[in-house]
Amino acid sequence: MYSIINENIKIILSSIKRESHIEPYLYLINEPRETEGEIFKDTEYRKKYRKFWSMNSARLPSEFYDAYFDTLNSSYSNNINATEVALELYSILTDKKSFQFSFASKLVHMSNTNLPIYDSMISSFYHMPEITQNTLRGKQLQSELNYNFLLYEYNRILSSGILKSSILMFRNYFSIDEKYSDQKIIDSIIWGFISLSKRGAVIDQTIKYS
Repeated sequence: MYSIINENIKIILSSIKRESHIEPYLYLINEPRETEGEIFKDTEYRKKYRKFWSMNSARLPSEFYDAYFDTLNSSYSNNINATEVALELYSILTDKKSFQFSFASKLVHMSNTNLPIYDSMISSFYHMPEITQNTLRGKQLQSELNYNFLLYEYNRILSSGILKSSILMFRNYFSIDEKYSDQKIIDSIIWGFISLSKRGAVIDQTIKYS
């Protein structure tokens, strides 16, 4: 699959909109570092954060978001992991409890952008098994298994240089520096590839398998 990405990288890059994908992300990453965390109390910042990370469709209560942004703020000074965050947020919910591991992975990525993001697009690309377990422990273990795979795989991609040319093209195309980590570039490229594929790019041969 990586060879398909490399062969179609120009098409993939052209499908990623700077105004909706690159600029909002850089804003979310940069503002906390410039304001020392005070931005997390700002209603407008929270609105942009929730929109960018596709949190609104989950219809979670305000208590969840208050706890989420408090944890996000503390993550810049505390060494926390996605599982700890997901379990803490799970305890906040009183009705319709859900294990929000994807949102937790996005939170820890904010303070350490070298960490991967676990969501449905990435899961689709790697054909990860769905989280179907009924117990909290089961959901936790399967989520950790998928996430640990991403940690390993992204390190393998970077150490082997499999996507080196595509990562460089991404940086040049969008004129971005190291604030946009290589791991986030991998995430963005996969997101762009899957997004195109879901819109029929393989069927209409906009993206061609070789």
